[in-house]
Amino acid sequence: VEAHRGAEVRRSPLEELCLEVASLERGAPAALLRDSLPPPRAEAGQHAVALLRRLGAVTDDSGAQLTPLGRKLARLQVHPMLGKMLLLGGLFRCAQPVLTVCAALGYKSPFLCPLGKEAEANAAKRALAGDSGSDHVTLVAAFDGWSREGGRFASRHFLSAQTLSYVARLRGDLAGGARELIGRHALARPERRARLGDAPPVGVGGARLLRQLGGLFRCAQPVL
Repeated sequence: VEAHRGAEVRRSPLEELCLEVASLERGAPAALLRDSLPPPRAEAGQHAVALLRRLGAVTDDSGAQLTPLGRKLARLQVHPMLGKMLLLGGLFRCAQPVLTVCAALGYKSPFLCPLGKEAEANAAKRALAGDSGSDHVTLVAAFDGWSREGGRFASRHFLSAQTLSYVARLRGDLAGGARELIGRHALARPERRARLGDAPPVGVGGARLLRQLGGLFRCAQPVL
């Protein structure tokens, strides 16, 4: 068991763990990781903190102190890169598809490629993508189609209904965590927002979040 646990620590991304350590105010994550059994590779911890720094989640290269953005990301049960994408999705009024993308990327691909039917599976995936050329748009189209039609849609498009069902549960959990951070209006579907009435361009919760972040979304280095 210990050998398996050690291999898992060495194999897993450390960004979420470093974010949690910083949120607990336990000092520099790299120092704490060195005391774990077994410790991850030093360069893995350094890479994790560097990524958090580039995301604007920590104040300096030690990774010991969270920024306002980092405190928001620590409250979301998802990788910090996906968490930032989710927060930005709320600000730019595209939270619904971004929720789907974050949930799907946080689990595994719903696309199946049965032996001997590779060409048909690839054609079905291209049909979902349309002319977007985007894997993320394809994910959203797959999830939305399954949500409307269920198993028949999944069978026609070589999708795992079991995976999509789990993605739907993850998506609900993410929505619950994000709702209090960016506001209900930002997460509402377009037709419901129309019933709720007009809101500021980034939503009431989004405007509050922007003030709390102090412009970090604008000045943080992009992660390509």
